[in-house]
Amino acid sequence: MGDQKIQCTVLQGQRSTVVEGQKVDTDGREYVHRGLATRSFTRSWSISEDTEVSDVTFENGLLVVTLTRVVPENRRKRFFLGGAEETK
Repeated sequence: MGDQKIQCTVLQGQRSTVVEGQKVDTDGREYVHRGLATRSFTRSWSISEDTEVSDVTFENGLLVVTLTRVVPENRRKRFFLGGAEETK
């Protein structure tokens, strides 16, 4: 199971992220029934407007989607320390 190839697509919309996966058929055989582990899948999540997909990795059957929050300059908190302006 761990060495199967899966074609995976990650799509990012305005307020959602969709992950679609499909097993790549490498043996050329046709099956009457495929178990849950070998079926195509689609999963979607609602995310905030200021979140974007920054990285996607797939290793040993585990899909990791890394999300990053992007804060516009006008919404960043500003701190004033000893007369110097610092942005975090």
